[in-house]
Amino acid sequence: MMNREEILARSQKENHNKLDERSKNIQTKANSISQGAGMVMCVLLGAIAHAVTHDIKYMNLAMSLYLSMFAAERICCAVMEKNRGQWVFAGIVTTVAVATIITFLLSLFGIM
Repeated sequence: MMNREEILARSQKENHNKLDERSKNIQTKANSISQGAGMVMCVLLGAIAHAVTHDIKYMNLAMSLYLSMFAAERICCAVMEKNRGQWVFAGIVTTVAVATIITFLLSLFGIM
């Protein structure tokens, strides 16, 4: 029978490169904060560029970048969690991202 120290040492050895629950929670919170900061910066910089140049394509570019990153994150979550709700949300975000990218490209080429 193993004593407490042996169990702890074995557990630490097995989980050497894995994040513990506290680290996972911190990483999740950091990801959420960075997503929010990215959104604020994209909207802010896009709005400033639009105000200065009177051209909406810069706002479309900023939103395309942000929504593409957000869509990739949602797809990753859906793949890992295998949850239908996650897939639906990922599909919605991806559709909006693609629509924003198309709008940006159309405005870039002067079609829109």
